[in-house]
Amino acid sequence: MKMIFGGVYKRKGYDTHNEQHYYIYIPVAYKNKDGVIRYRMVDTYEAERHFGTAKTMEDRIKYLEQANCGESSWGIYHGPSEYYYQNYYNLPSDELDEKEWELLADLHDYKPVDDREVYDYLEKDKIMYIPLWHEDHYRWGNGLVGLHYVKKDAKKDGYSVYRNALSNYSFDFDDWRAKNLEETCKDVLENMALGYGKKKEIKNMIKKIKKYLQLSKEYDQFCKKLNRRKK
Repeated sequence: MKMIFGGVYKRKGYDTHNEQHYYIYIPVAYKNKDGVIRYRMVDTYEAERHFGTAKTMEDRIKYLEQANCGESSWGIYHGPSEYYYQNYYNLPSDELDEKEWELLADLHDYKPVDDREVYDYLEKDKIMYIPLWHEDHYRWGNGLVGLHYVKKDAKKDGYSVYRNALSNYSFDFDDWRAKNLEETCKDVLENMALGYGKKKEIKNMIKKIKKYLQLSKEYDQFCKKLNRRKK
């Protein structure tokens, strides 16, 4: 298969293991001073940092496309030379052996989504934590890197939306009202997932349920104060 400049890949079978790996590869074609084109698959951990200039998806695609003898080809091709472990594979041409390389995604066909929305989509329609260069979208809290991408024509999965939305609703105290109303919230959210009822109406109902819980809690606290005064 031909290299896709805009594609992200992983290597099948054995791959070298060290701390300077993301195990995500991008292709690069670099034309040297003699006019000879050299081909390489470079682990994005060692691809030259883009320093945040690729702010849009179009910029990211451009960065990958220009790895084909363009502006970003020098930095990607020579990036591994800055590391002790040099994680790249030289290739004789722009043909990739399908037994050795797997195309994870052609990002021309994808769009980025945030850390929460990505869980609204089916596994087959998304790729997660895909860095295109060193420390791309590094998360200081957990050390994870990269953006999430979903297919442009992907539809949100109803039950995934339901599970994701349900995680936003928690109850602060444990009594029979909270338990019963939590089940009500689940029913409401499941109806949303199945397409019954208008989303705005369902959200408003959930707000009312949570407000009722809060008022119930305040009522309980008020009754406790009254009981203490009686004693």
